[in-house]
Amino acid sequence: MLQREMDPKSWLRRYLTAPAAQHTAEELLAVMDVVGKIRAAEDHVLLEESDWKKCCGILNKIRGYGLGDVEIVRRVLEAPKVEVAEEA
Repeated sequence: MLQREMDPKSWLRRYLTAPAAQHTAEELLAVMDVVGKIRAAEDHVLLEESDWKKCCGILNKIRGYGLGDVEIVRRVLEAPKVEVAEEA
């Protein structure tokens, strides 16, 4: 069976809301805010550090990743910190 490649944003949204993450109702609602930011992003996803930590925590709770997940898991867990200057 051929596995169709999924774009990184769709993959991340899918895994952040996966039943395997075993979210409580409150956790699910909180992660939906992050999912909305990911959905709204155009080319690159820039998250506040707290949102990034939330993503990492969720991805670390999930078991059963495969070879096709390695690159996106690496992108999230090893994402570089970017300083953003606020406009005046």
